[in-house]
Amino acid sequence: MAELIVRGADGLTSRHPLGASPVSIGRHPECDIVINDPQASRRHARIYPEARGYVFEDLKSANGSLLNGKPVTDPVVLNDGDRVAIGSITIEFAAASRRPETRGSLAVPPAGAVPVGEQIVSVVTFSDDSGAPAVNYSMDAEKGVMSGVEAASGEYPSASVDLVRRLSQRLETLVKLSEALATDLHVGKLLESIMDRLFETFPQSDRGFILLAGPGREETLTPQVVRNREAGPGEASEIAVSGSVIREARRARKAVLVSDTGADNRFAAALSIAKFQIRSVMCSPLIVGGEDMGVIYLDTKSSRKAFTPDDLALFTAVAAQAAVSLKVARLAEQAAREAQIRSRMQRYFPPDLVDKMIRGEIHAEPGGTLKRGTVFFSDIIGFSRMARRKPPADVINLLNRYFKVMESFIFDRGGTIDKFGGDAIMAFWGVLVDAPEAAYRAALAAVEMQNALYCFNWMSQTEGLEPIWMGIGLNTGEFVAGNVGSEQMVEYTVIGEAVNLAQRVESLAGRGQVLVTRATLEEFRDRAVAVALPRCPVKGYPDPIEVFSIRGLLRPAGDSAARPSQAPGAAAAETPRPFHAAGIQGAAGKAGAQTPSRGGPGGSLLLSIPAAFEVPGKGGTVRGFARAGGQDGDGFFLEVATSPGLQKDARVRMLPEVQEKATIPPLEATVAATRVEHCRDLGDVHIATLRIARPQPLHQQLLKPGTIIPSDLRSPDEIIRA
Repeated sequence: MAELIVRGADGLTSRHPLGASPVSIGRHPECDIVINDPQASRRHARIYPEARGYVFEDLKSANGSLLNGKPVTDPVVLNDGDRVAIGSITIEFAAASRRPETRGSLAVPPAGAVPVGEQIVSVVTFSDDSGAPAVNYSMDAEKGVMSGVEAASGEYPSASVDLVRRLSQRLETLVKLSEALATDLHVGKLLESIMDRLFETFPQSDRGFILLAGPGREETLTPQVVRNREAGPGEASEIAVSGSVIREARRARKAVLVSDTGADNRFAAALSIAKFQIRSVMCSPLIVGGEDMGVIYLDTKSSRKAFTPDDLALFTAVAAQAAVSLKVARLAEQAAREAQIRSRMQRYFPPDLVDKMIRGEIHAEPGGTLKRGTVFFSDIIGFSRMARRKPPADVINLLNRYFKVMESFIFDRGGTIDKFGGDAIMAFWGVLVDAPEAAYRAALAAVEMQNALYCFNWMSQTEGLEPIWMGIGLNTGEFVAGNVGSEQMVEYTVIGEAVNLAQRVESLAGRGQVLVTRATLEEFRDRAVAVALPRCPVKGYPDPIEVFSIRGLLRPAGDSAARPSQAPGAAAAETPRPFHAAGIQGAAGKAGAQTPSRGGPGGSLLLSIPAAFEVPGKGGTVRGFARAGGQDGDGFFLEVATSPGLQKDARVRMLPEVQEKATIPPLEATVAATRVEHCRDLGDVHIATLRIARPQPLHQQLLKPGTIIPSDLRSPDEIIRA
C-alpha cells in the first residue's frame, strides 16, 4: 500500500497510508494531515488517486509547495521517493509501504533519527519473546553516579587506581554531556546529541535507540533515534530487540545489564538475544520526577567488548541526566507552542477564555451549533470620506491605534471579537461560554467604548489629527455559531437573522450612540437609562422595530470602589482603563468618602452623556462628557471628563448634547473635586466631580436606573450620522 512519510523540523516522523479517498494537508485541524508550520496555509494541498497514480495538488497556498526542490504550479503525479516540502515539513511519497512484516509491534523512527548526510533508514521491531531476561547487574535508573558503597561492594577493589581512573573518566563524560545538553531545548536535536555522546562513550556499541512514550500513553513506545554502525549510507537496516529486556527495565525502574556468552542457558528466555547474536545489552528507563518517559538501549555483538557493571554505572548516570534534559526540552517546546497559540488567539478572544481553550475546557465546535447570545457591531461614521483625504499609511496607523483601544473594552467585559472589517468591529457575547449577563456585558462595553473615543480624540487632536466618531448596534437572540469558510480559509463566526439585525441597528446609530433592540434591553432594563427612539423600518422586517439608545447603566457590583480625589497639580493616578471602573466621589469629594449605594434608588451609574461646560466669567466652553453619576445623602452628582480640566470649587453650567433628547435642560453645578487619571493608550484625562445645585425632573430621570425616556425625534431619519 502506498503511504506518505511526514517529517517535521523537530525530528519527528509520522506515516499515513493512502487509499481511495483524497488526503487533505494543511494547518487546519480538520485536515487529514495537520502541519504545524507558519508557512503552511489552512488548506494547503491535497493528494488524490487517479488512473495514472497518486496526484499532488497545491491548493493555491500563500507560500506554495516544492516538489523535489521545484515549485508546484499544476497537479503532478507522484513517483516513488518524491519529496514535497511545505515550509520546514517534508512529505515523502512511498509507492509501497517500507515497513517489514514482523510478529511484534512496529514503530518507525523519524528522519532526524539518523546522522545527517549518512541517510541511513532504520526500523525497530520488538520480538515477542516471553519470560524475564537474566539480569547480570542493575542500578536505580534515577541514580546519577555510583555510590561509594557500590564501589566497595566487591565489584571493584577498594582504593584501586583503576577505579579512580574510571571514575574520573565518568565525571569527565558527564561534564561534557552537561555542556552539550545544557543549551539544546529542541527535543529532536537533544535526542540526537544524547545518542552521539553514548556512541562516543561506548565505542563497542553496535546498535542503539531511544524510545519515548506518548503523553498520557506510557505503555506505547515509539522509536525517536536509531543508530546502527553496520548499516552503510542509503542501506536500510532492521534492529530487533527483546521486548522482555525493555519490560524488565521499565517494570523494575532500573537500568539493567544483560549478557549472553552463549554458554550459559540462564538466558534462554531472551530468545532475541540469541537469535540476533547479541552478546551484551544495556537498557535504562528515562525517569524524572516519577514520570517514565521511555528507554535508552545499547547493544553489542562482541563478546570481547561486552558491557561491564562499570559501563552500566556510567550509562545510568547518562540516562538520568538525559531524562532531565528531555523533560526540560519538552516543557520548553510546550511553552513555545502555547505562547504561539495564545498570541494568535488573544487577537480575538479575552485572556480568560484563551486560558480555558488552551486547557481544553472550551472548544470551538467544527460544525454549526445553535447559540443564544448578543451580537455587537460598530463602525466609524464618515470613515470612507476621511480615508479618501488621507495618505493610506496614516489611515492604517489610525485604525490600528483605534482597534487597540476598543478591543480592550470588549475583552474586559468577556466578549469575543469575531472580526475587524475595514473600520468595523464585529463581536459577540454568550457563544463560547454560557453567559446569562451577555447582553448587559455587551452594553457595558459599548458605553465604555463611546466614552473612551472622546479621550482618544483629545489625544489625537494634540497630534494634529481630526476626531472620529462611532456608532454601535446590539441585538440579542439565537444564531448559528461554528466554522465557516472554504478549503483555503476557515473562521469561527456567527450567522443568522439575529446577527443581521444587529448590523442593521448599528447602521442607524449616530455619533456617540449605542442602539439596542427591545430583545437586548429587556435583558437589563431595570439597570439601564435608555431613550426610546421612534420605531425604525429595517430591511427584511415587515414592520418597524423598537430601538433604544443606552445612555446609562447601573455599574456592576464588582467594579472598583471610590478613589480619593487629587488636588489640582497632583501626580496623575495610573489607571489602565478608567471608564468602566470610574471612582465616584461621594459627599462633596471628601477623601475616604463612601461610594454611593449601587443597588438603591439612583445608585451609581456608568453614563455616556456628551456635553459642553460653561464657566461663568470665562469666555468659551470646555468640551467633555458625563461618564458616571448617582445620588447620595448630599443630593445628585456627576463625574465628568473634560479637555481642558475644570478648577475645583468653580461654578459651571453643563449643556447636555444628547441628539435623541435635545430638550435636556442645562444644569447648574459646583466642582467638588478634581483629579487627573493617566489612561493607557489614551493619555492624561481630567476628571471632575460635580455637585448638581438644582436638579430638574429630567436630570433625575437620567440618574435613575430603570428609566426609559421618550425621544424628541419624530423619525429615525433625524439621527445625524455625518
